[in-house]
Amino acid sequence: MREGKDVSGYKIVAKTPGLTEKDCADVLGRTGSGFSQAILRGRRAYAFFQLSPKQIVFSCTQRSLTPENLNRYYLQTHFLVFDQEVFEAIHADLQYLAKEMDEIPTFEEEKTLPLFKATYQRQNSIESDLRRIARLYPSEFLENTYRALKGDNPVAIFDSSGSENKVLDLFQLLFLLTPPTERKHLTFASMASGAEVGKYKFKVNPTGVLKLPHIVIRLDDAKVVPPHLVAQLPSFGILRFHATLVELMGEKIRE
Repeated sequence: MREGKDVSGYKIVAKTPGLTEKDCADVLGRTGSGFSQAILRGRRAYAFFQLSPKQIVFSCTQRSLTPENLNRYYLQTHFLVFDQEVFEAIHADLQYLAKEMDEIPTFEEEKTLPLFKATYQRQNSIESDLRRIARLYPSEFLENTYRALKGDNPVAIFDSSGSENKVLDLFQLLFLLTPPTERKHLTFASMASGAEVGKYKFKVNPTGVLKLPHIVIRLDDAKVVPPHLVAQLPSFGILRFHATLVELMGEKIRE
């Protein structure tokens, strides 16, 4: 990748022995090449999807730590592949995983990596963190966001904060509130191009034009728009979602 353009395609330069060639091909097949210039200016982009019914992938794309020839940076992507049970054991804590992938090392030659190991420790209880996240949004917003993942329309999430923390928190909450049979729809990518519309359900701050019509989720003012498409979102399961949200929060949520 050079200057946001796909010159020669991605190449895996380091991986653990447990990943097969098919696994690697499937992972690379979900990786787009239309990333924003913001990444080359130092931002990071994240993606989350299922590799198989039991395996989850979380990835981080960033520019290289140092430039190459002619002071040009290139893009690197680090993929964590893990079982769904492991993801549930860390309470779907995407911010924790993002911090663990804070800097992607540069390899000069192909290398076999050891299995990723990290000690998961929390300063606060999971219930406390989920209450904090849920209090940021009205219940109607959370319900419509949940409904959007089951609809046919592509979904764009816009957030002007300049940080991915709010998005990672939101998806942690959604993952823990969504029934296991529906979690396969919880896929997202940040700063991917509009051409990647079919690969992920949610596009976070997309860089290109999305296929129309599409649902827009605005984190700044907690709105899901436009109204005529929101009204068409599937409503099945919403009472269960709301009941689970209230039960998990242990208190009345914002209306």
